[in-house]
Amino acid sequence: MTDFPCCEQMTHSQPEDGPRDLIAEFTIHGEPVSKARARFTGYGSATRAYTPAKTKDAQVVVRAAFKAVAAKHVPDNDHAYAVEAKFLNGTRQRRDVDNMLKLLLDGLNKVAWDDDNQVTEVIGLKIYLGDKALARTEVRIYRLGLSSAKRRSCEECGKDFITYDSLPNQRHCSGACFSESRRKSRLQDCEHCGVAFDRHGGSKRRFCSRECRSEAGRVTMNCTTCGAAFTKQISAAVKKGNHFCSTACQQMNQRPIRASAACGTCMDCGGLTSKRSYKRCNACSQGVAGKPKLVDADKKTDVAHMELRIRKIR
Repeated sequence: MTDFPCCEQMTHSQPEDGPRDLIAEFTIHGEPVSKARARFTGYGSATRAYTPAKTKDAQVVVRAAFKAVAAKHVPDNDHAYAVEAKFLNGTRQRRDVDNMLKLLLDGLNKVAWDDDNQVTEVIGLKIYLGDKALARTEVRIYRLGLSSAKRRSCEECGKDFITYDSLPNQRHCSGACFSESRRKSRLQDCEHCGVAFDRHGGSKRRFCSRECRSEAGRVTMNCTTCGAAFTKQISAAVKKGNHFCSTACQQMNQRPIRASAACGTCMDCGGLTSKRSYKRCNACSQGVAGKPKLVDADKKTDVAHMELRIRKIR
């Protein structure tokens, strides 16, 4: 066996000297089941592989039989294990002992051990009984010493895990730790609120949300008319001129300007019009149309003039 190049690699996974503890011994009644090959099916334009239902059901039975006798056992990836299996067949149906062992080992993943590559010793015996009623599978599982396989500390959780020469860049013990490490590497502080956010989807993102991006582009100013503080987009705030917090303040500010720029004379009341081409002022034009304007004390409307205009309309 020393002629095989893989023999030296196999010795690395052998356990260190230690106790040989029997952790489970159980019997599964019924004809032993072999590990069936994967089946393939078409799914649209893709092809998918699946495990036959008979194989899945047999693995469920194996797990249940182990838990029934070793309910307190906690699987780990630190120890090596040995398995002794005796397959007592009631018929002479062709069953390969390696396929029956494969089903047994796969069925005990995450139950007896973390992965079946921790099993370093396997003994399989196939016997024909000639009686279906006596068909069964007898299993013994031993826990050996600590495995001498290469180990590395996970960069995320710090847990030691087994690694291989074919995976020199493996730095995490599981896919969950790898995903969490990637997520943390994408964290960035929002330039507006300072909250850390995941910039997944764009490495140039500066803000955690659209609201923060909008608020960061605004500046606080004072209204020209009332002096109240309000926010405005920076692009609009840099423009020269007056800035108003509302439409009402803008109209109030422009009202005296329009009054001073008036250059026409109303033919009804003799007041000023906003343009030279206008023949009536705004109040008289609304009265002529049959919609007299309401008196507004803030605008200092001439009540007497209003009453006179209404009488003319009648």
